[in-house]
Amino acid sequence: MTRALALATALLLISLSHAPTAQAADPVHFWDLQPRSLRLLVTSPQVMVSRTKTGWDAYCRCPVVLAPSEIPEVMKKAIVTVEDKRFFDHGGVDVVSLLSVLKGGLTRGGSTIPMQLLKNLVFHDLRASDVLTRLERKGAEVWYAGLFDEAVGKEELLAAYLNQIEFGGRDIVGLYRASRHYFRKEPKDLTLYEAALLAGMVKAPARLNPLRAKTRERAHERALLVLKLMVEQGRISDKERRQAEEAGIRPGMLPEFKIQAQAFTEWVVETWGDKYVQ
Repeated sequence: MTRALALATALLLISLSHAPTAQAADPVHFWDLQPRSLRLLVTSPQVMVSRTKTGWDAYCRCPVVLAPSEIPEVMKKAIVTVEDKRFFDHGGVDVVSLLSVLKGGLTRGGSTIPMQLLKNLVFHDLRASDVLTRLERKGAEVWYAGLFDEAVGKEELLAAYLNQIEFGGRDIVGLYRASRHYFRKEPKDLTLYEAALLAGMVKAPARLNPLRAKTRERAHERALLVLKLMVEQGRISDKERRQAEEAGIRPGMLPEFKIQAQAFTEWVVETWGDKYVQ
C-alpha cells in the first residue's frame, strides 16, 4: 500500500512538472495535461495541487483510495442525489444549474461533481472571497469540466470525489475514513440510511455531525431529506425509503480508525530530489 501510494504520487508530480529545460521558464497549465495525467490525478486524491508562478506545488492528505467497484451503489445514488442530480446525463457542466447561478448569483453554487473536483484538486488556491477570484475559479471550472469528464469517465470521477471530500475536517477525508469513523464498518457494509446521512453531511460536516449531541438531530433530519430526494429523483422506491428510516444507523463492530496525514513534499524531496518540488 505504501509503495503504491509513493509511486502514484511520484508519477503525478512528474506529470505535472516542468516541460523540457528550454521551456523551464514557462508555467505549466492544466490544459497542457494529457488524459492519462488527468486520470492519474483523480486516482491519487491524496495529492492537493496548487498553482504557483512557475508551475505546481502539491500536498499529500493520503486518504484510503477506494476503486469504483468498492463503493456501494446506495452511496453513489445518495451523493449524486444531493451533489449533482444530473451527473450521469451531462458532459461535465449542468447547463440547467449553471443558468440558476447566473440568475441567483455566485452563492447559488451550480457546480457539478467534475467542477468540484477541479476546484478541490487543481483550483483550490482560488478561494478568495472577492468577486474577481470567484469569477476566475468558476470560469476555469466550467471551461475544463468537459475535458475532465471525457478524459476520466463517470465512475472514476464519482469515486475520486468520494475519496477526497472531507466528512469532518482533514482527519476524516474520503468515504473509507468516514465509514470507519462514524459507523465502524467498511464502506461496502453501509446501509441506505447511513449512505444518505454521509451524503447529507457533505454540505456542512461540522453542523451535521451525527456523533455530537448538539448536531445529531440535525444530521438525522438531513438524512431524511436526502432519502426523500432520492425517491423524487427515482433512485429508490418509497418502500425502500420507509425501510431505511426505520432501520436507522446500525453500529458496526470494527475498532476505531485513526490515521494521520503525511507531508507530500517531504517524501518527494527525500525520494526523488529537489528538482521535482517547486
